[in-house]
Amino acid sequence: MIFCAESFAQCIHFSISGGAGSVNTTDRRAAGVFGFDLGYENQNGFDFGVYFSGAVTGTKYDSRLEGMFDDCEFKYRMFYGGGYFDKVLYRNSVFYASAGVKVGFGGANYSNDTVEKEIFDFDDDDEEYVSGVVYEKADKCFVMALEPFVSANFKVNDFLVLSACAEYRNLLFTNLHYGGLHIAGGSDLNGVSFLAKVTFVADF
Repeated sequence: MIFCAESFAQCIHFSISGGAGSVNTTDRRAAGVFGFDLGYENQNGFDFGVYFSGAVTGTKYDSRLEGMFDDCEFKYRMFYGGGYFDKVLYRNSVFYASAGVKVGFGGANYSNDTVEKEIFDFDDDDEEYVSGVVYEKADKCFVMALEPFVSANFKVNDFLVLSACAEYRNLLFTNLHYGGLHIAGGSDLNGVSFLAKVTFVADF
């Protein structure tokens, strides 16, 4: 999703995005969404590359898990990556539109903020410190992501593009449960996301 020089030169680009979206659970949770991608656009406006995306919902109390966890404030976390393809649909000297699809693989979990395990490491002075934590999870599962998207883009100069994007998160093979309790499956974690995107371009 980039705009090369007016000579339609080939170029590579790196993009960072962030925004907000929704999750199609019964309580209609909001989600913070982020991502980045690295791609290549040829002279015909076809763009392809690799990407990584993540989404984290707000925390809510889940009364179904009372007596099973000390902390019943749970949230959904989704992380996945893969490849994408898009095509410039309209182009002029400053603005352009594009549309495409992302396909990726990763995981989703339903977790609270209770630390289940701390990961320790040592700094240069051999002082021990906590380098990471593992949160308690009701469940986690594999997901496959299929996300169509569109974007409206503004070329600031030959090296920088600003974009407004909309994409639909479609997670396949979702199956979150705890014991006999169904948590999320099917289309529960799908939803629309709106993102602002910054792209850095290098022509060659």
